[in-house]
Amino acid sequence: MATSVKSNTLLYVAIGLTLTALGIILYTKNKTFEKFIDTVSGLNIILNANQEAFIKDLHPSYQGKFRQFIQAVEASGWKVIITSGYRSFAKQAQLKKENPSNAAPGRSKHNFGLAIDINAQSGSKWLRKASTKKQWLDSGIPQLGEKFGMKWGGTFANYWDPIHFEIPLDINTLVTQAQKQFGSDPTKVQGNRVELA
Repeated sequence: MATSVKSNTLLYVAIGLTLTALGIILYTKNKTFEKFIDTVSGLNIILNANQEAFIKDLHPSYQGKFRQFIQAVEASGWKVIITSGYRSFAKQAQLKKENPSNAAPGRSKHNFGLAIDINAQSGSKWLRKASTKKQWLDSGIPQLGEKFGMKWGGTFANYWDPIHFEIPLDINTLVTQAQKQFGSDPTKVQGNRVELA
């Protein structure tokens, strides 16, 4: 009996030591990984791939402008995560159905590849839709958007959309041009290929 208790105790001690060692290894690897992310900018590789996946679908006339904006934001110390870019009219209809506050199909600059939604991170600070106007303004990001000729969704009269940055072209002109090019069937409209005047 005493031998079995002693064996069980040794087994529990061995398991405990193994789990402790595993914990230390994982902790060390996480710290090393975090240092790798910070030092080698591994996260930037991921973010850049994310950004490019969205930017390549924006209107070709403004892809460069959006890249410059993102580069300026990141040069100011924030990492940019694009959460939305070009949206088809069909996708916009779905979003409108989910939330009546969203724009109708053809009434969003996203439908023409002329808008992005972003979140931003700097250290422990995160900017997202729930962030306050003061937090966004203190970041300097809306001011950079303005510098690049963009309208910030934090200034919309009836809808708080601080994550939104768009090229301020007239929406009615865009819709008219889209109908000329693609016809009246919204499922056939390629808004990010509309010819801009």
